Order: sequence, then C-alpha cells, then structure tokens
Amino acid sequence: MTHNFGDLNEFSHLFRKEIIPSKTTLLEEGKMANTIYFIEQGCIRSWFNNNSKDITVQFFFEEDQVASIESFRTNRASLFTLETIEKTIVYCLEKKDFEFIMENSPSIKKYAEDKIFERLVFYQALSIILCKLCSGSSFSRVLKFDSVFKDN
Repeated sequence: MTHNFGDLNEFSHLFRKEIIPSKTTLLEEGKMANTIYFIEQGCIRSWFNNNSKDITVQFFFEEDQVASIESFRTNRASLFTLETIEKTIVYCLEKKDFEFIMENSPSIKKYAEDKIFERLVFYQALSIILCKLCSGSSFSRVLKFDSVFKDN
C-alpha cells in the first residue's frame, strides 16, 4: 500500500483494497458510517440533498482520507452521501480496525488527530463564509442551523 498516512504498513492486513466504478455510492445520507476510505487514485464527492437538489460539500483526491466522521465516531446517521465521481481505488478500513490501530499506534493516532484538526479548521473557515453569504439576522441563521442539526 503506497500512502502518506503514517506508519500503516504494520497494519496493512486490516485494509481492503477496492477498485470502485464511477458514480458508486459508498455511503448514503441518513445511514451509519462504518468505513474510512484512503484514496489511492480517483475522486470521492461528499454531498447532501436539499429539496431534491444535490449540494456538494467537498471533493477528496489521491492521498486523502474520507468518512462521514460525525457518523463514524458518534454512531449517528450520516449528514451526507459519499460517492465516487470517477473510477477510484481505495483502501477501506472498518471502524473496529480503525479503533484497534488508534489504541496500538501512538504515531498513527497523532497523525489522525492532526488530520482531523486540519479538517476542523477548513470547516470553520467554510462556516464563516457561509454565514457571510446567508441573509437575515443572526437569530434566523441560528434557527436555520438548529433545524438542520436538531435530531443529530
């Protein structure tokens, strides 16, 4: 497995390599996430449905890792769908194996924490941009936000 994901060679037996066709749904919005995808080649799109319209959140490319992390870590339904947009080669890691690696490799755990922090910074910047684009008062934005995340 060629990667830039830390010292994973010791745990390579836990990963499953898959070649996935274009336009394949890996996770549906509202379903539980049990897999992290390490992209070797290709592209995965995250998106959600808004009144029957796909709204793209982000694209993930070679050497990226992707999961519906809020679902993966909290056992809640995913807020978005993951879908390949071209033929994609991934290494799949199931939740139980991810937890095993985190418990047994401090260096990989640190790497994962750093990647999660990078993603948090990205989403914080994105939320600021979105707030600037939203019309209405701050109270109406909070109500909109609350209606989206009410049951999560």
